[in-house]
Amino acid sequence: MDRGFAITSVHRMKRLNGTPIPLVIIIFPKAEDNTEIHIIRHLVELAVKVESEEAKTDIGQCYRCTVEVQG
Repeated sequence: MDRGFAITSVHRMKRLNGTPIPLVIIIFPKAEDNTEIHIIRHLVELAVKVESEEAKTDIGQCYRCTVEVQG
């Protein structure tokens, strides 16, 4: 089903052990036409929730690294 939105990429989320989870991230280019995407509540027979990416204001942290920096 084509709704006319330009899609940059689609990613199926997985657990750390590699098994898929029912969460998909779809990335759209920033455009005025894509504001209507927030209206969609159902796609095929799935309930969907559309969220905008939140701007991060703090410095990111690597959660895989367990080394502590001593000052």
